[in-house]
Amino acid sequence: MPITITFDLNSRTTDGNDRTRIRLAFQRLGWETIGGTAYRYPPLNAQQAQQLPEDWFNHVVPALMYMRALIEKKRIQVENFTIDAHTSTAWHGSAGPRILDTQSMPLAVPPTEDAALSETRLRDWLKSVRDGV
Repeated sequence: MPITITFDLNSRTTDGNDRTRIRLAFQRLGWETIGGTAYRYPPLNAQQAQQLPEDWFNHVVPALMYMRALIEKKRIQVENFTIDAHTSTAWHGSAGPRILDTQSMPLAVPPTEDAALSETRLRDWLKSVRDGV
C-alpha cells in the first residue's frame, strides 16, 4: 500500500546539499522520487520495488525521522507538507518485517551516487539516533 510525501522548503533557509541529503535518504531507504520533493513508498519502479519488501520500521519511519532531524538541526522552514497513506503494516510473532539493527537494514542503491549522503553517513546517523535513547 503506497505512502506519498510532498513538501516545499524555503530556499532562503536551505542549501542544495540539504535538499540532496533528504532526497538521498529517501532513496537509500527504498523510496522513489516521483518529482521534485515528492516521494513514494514502495516505489512504482518495478526493479527498485523488488529489491526491498514493504517495511515501515526500516524504510518509512527512518526516512521521515531523517527529514525531520535535518529540518530541525538546520532550522529549515517548511513551506508546505503533505503525507498520504493507504496502508497497514504489522508485526505478529514471526509474520511481517522485524525492526533490524542498523547494520542489517537493507538499503536501496540510489539512481545516482552522491557524496552528500553516503551509505556510511546514513547508517552512522541511524546509530546515533539509536544510541541517543
